[in-house]
Amino acid sequence: MSLLSNLTTSWSSPMVLVDDEVWQAREGSCYLSTDETPSTDDGIVLEQGQALFFSAGMAVHYRSKGLQNAILARVKV
Repeated sequence: MSLLSNLTTSWSSPMVLVDDEVWQAREGSCYLSTDETPSTDDGIVLEQGQALFFSAGMAVHYRSKGLQNAILARVKV
């Protein structure tokens, strides 16, 4: 498992997944997107405790939902 912290309100660079993964909001809220170039209002909201499954080969962008601290956990399946 790896943790992503210090999320900003700007979209991250894409992270291309090598393995199937589950991403979970461990703290705060965030947006996740698999769009090539997500716009400001794109993405799926993850609230603390919620998770999403992503298949290997997908490119995932992430960002904080607001100014609060957010932490994402990535777990290989």
